[in-house]
Amino acid sequence: MEQVVIKYLKALNIPISRKYVKKLIATHPDYPSMLSIADTLERLGIRYKATRMEKERLGNIEHPFLLWPTEQSRQPKIVRDERDLSLDGTENQSLKDSGQPIVLLAEPTDTIRDKENNRQRSQDRFLRILTGVLVVAAAALFLLVALASFTWMYTPLFITALAGTVIGYLLIAKDIGISYQPVEAFCRAGEKTNCDAVLNSEGANLIGDKVTFSDAAISYFLFQLIAVSFLLPSARSLSGILAVMSGLTIPVIGYSLYYQAFSVKTWCRLCLLVDGILAVQAILFGYMYYNGFIAITDITLQPLVQAGLLFLATASAVLLLKNKIKVANQSEQDTIEAGRIKYSPEVFMYLLRRKNRVDITPFKQELLIGDSEAPMNILIAASLGCGPCKTGFEKATQLVTAYPKKVSLTVRLRTGDRNNGELTPGRYLLNYWQQHIHGKPGEPARTEQLLQDWYAGMDLKAFREKYPADGNEIRNTGTQLSNQHTEWFEAAEIEGTPTFFVNGRRLPMTYRIEDLMGMVPALVGGFVKKNIQQNESEIDFEEFVSVRKHPKQDKEGD
Repeated sequence: MEQVVIKYLKALNIPISRKYVKKLIATHPDYPSMLSIADTLERLGIRYKATRMEKERLGNIEHPFLLWPTEQSRQPKIVRDERDLSLDGTENQSLKDSGQPIVLLAEPTDTIRDKENNRQRSQDRFLRILTGVLVVAAAALFLLVALASFTWMYTPLFITALAGTVIGYLLIAKDIGISYQPVEAFCRAGEKTNCDAVLNSEGANLIGDKVTFSDAAISYFLFQLIAVSFLLPSARSLSGILAVMSGLTIPVIGYSLYYQAFSVKTWCRLCLLVDGILAVQAILFGYMYYNGFIAITDITLQPLVQAGLLFLATASAVLLLKNKIKVANQSEQDTIEAGRIKYSPEVFMYLLRRKNRVDITPFKQELLIGDSEAPMNILIAASLGCGPCKTGFEKATQLVTAYPKKVSLTVRLRTGDRNNGELTPGRYLLNYWQQHIHGKPGEPARTEQLLQDWYAGMDLKAFREKYPADGNEIRNTGTQLSNQHTEWFEAAEIEGTPTFFVNGRRLPMTYRIEDLMGMVPALVGGFVKKNIQQNESEIDFEEFVSVRKHPKQDKEGD
C-alpha cells in the first residue's frame, strides 16, 4: 500500500523521501487503511481531501487521485485517467460492485514542512549519487582493464560474464526483498511464468536454506567477470580452468530446465536467461578448445590456486553481504511492527494517564509558541546550557510547525537559585523577553526565534550583543518572572532537563517528544471534547477508543 501512495505523491512532484514516507505509513497503528495515509499526509503538511463519492461522479475529479473501491480493499489504486475508471473487464470488478468508493485527492506542493523528511530526502539523494559514482567507477575500471588486454577471443566471454552478473544481482535482489517493477513485469509476462514460484521452491536451495540458486549464479558470474578482467591477461592457463568450470555447468542447465518443466511446472524467465548465458559460454569455450585456443594440459598449480581462492572470496563476500542485508531488512520489519504498537494512540494514552498531573496553570507572562487555543499543549522544562534541551526544543517546535492549529508549546526555564543575584542566561533571556517581546505583535513567532538564537550559540556575551536589554529594568523588576519559573521547577519536582509534559502529564519514559509527531491527529481527534488538560475530568479511555475505531469518513487535511 505504501508503495502505491509513494508513486501517487511522486506523480504530483511532491518532494518526499520514499524511505521516510514508507516508514510513516507502515508504522501507523491502523495500517493498512486510509487513515494511515491521511495522518501521514497531514504530518507532512500536504493538504488533501478524502470523502465518499458515487462512482458516476468520479470522472469529474481532477486526475490523478487515489481510489478505494470498497471498505475491504487493502490498498488503493492510482487513477491517472478515464481508462482507470472503465467498468469493462474484470480489473475494476470491485469498483463495479461498489456503491460509494472512497477518494483521496492530494494538493500538489513543492514544500514539505516535516524537517525529518527533508533531511532524509537529502540523504537519499546523496546515496543515489554515491551509488551512481560507484557503478560508473567500477564499470570504467573493468572497461579500461578489458581494453588494455583486448582480444576478440575473450570479448564475448567478458560480455556474457557481465550480463550474468547483472541477472545474478536481480535474482538475489528478489531473495532479499528488493523489487524492480520492470523486472516484476518481465517475470510475470506470458503464461506459465512465475519467477517467485521457482526461486522459492525447494529445488532452488543448494545447501539447505543457506545457499540458493541465486547465490550460486551471481557468485559464479562475478568470479568470471573479475577473472576475465584482471587475471586472464596475465595467466593464460586460467582459460582452461574457466573452460572446465563451464563444462560442469552443462548438467546444471539440464537440471534447471527439467525442474522447471516437470517439478514446479512453471518457468522462471530470469533462470532461463541464466541457462542461456551458461549455454552460450559452453559453446564459446567448446569453440576455443576445438580451435586450439585453450589447452587443458596448460593448467598449472598457480592459476588453479588463484582461481580457487578468488571463487571462495567472491562467494563468501556475496553470502555475507546478502546475510547482512537480510538481517537489516528483518530488523527494519521488526521495528515497523513494534512501532505500530508503540505509536498506537490507545497505548500512549493508557501510559500517559498513569502519570501524575502537574500544575500547568498558565503564568500571567508565559513563553508560548503556537496557538494558545490549540487542544494539545506540550510543556518543556529546559535549561539554557544543555545540548539535549536544544535538541528537545527543536523537536518540539517541529510539532507546532507540523500541526499549527492543534499543538502549542510552553517553555519554562531553569534560571538558577532565586536567592543568588547572579545574572544567568535564563534570567537575562526572560527579562529581554519581558521588555521587547511580551505583549508585542507576533509574540509567539518572536519567542521561538529568540530561543532558537540562544540555542544556536549558547553564549551569553554574544547573545547580549544581539539582544541588548535595559540593565536597570533587569535589576528592578526582572527577578519576579525568573523566580516564578524556579518555584514551578521545585513544585513539579523536575530532576533533569529536558522534561516534557503533555497537557499536564509527564511524557512516558518509553517515548521521545518526536514520537508524538505521528500521533497528534489521533490524540487531538479523540479528545477534542474531553480534553486531558481539564483538571476536573479524568480521561475517558473507552470514549477515546470509540472515537478512534469509528472515525469520520469525510476528512480534510489542514
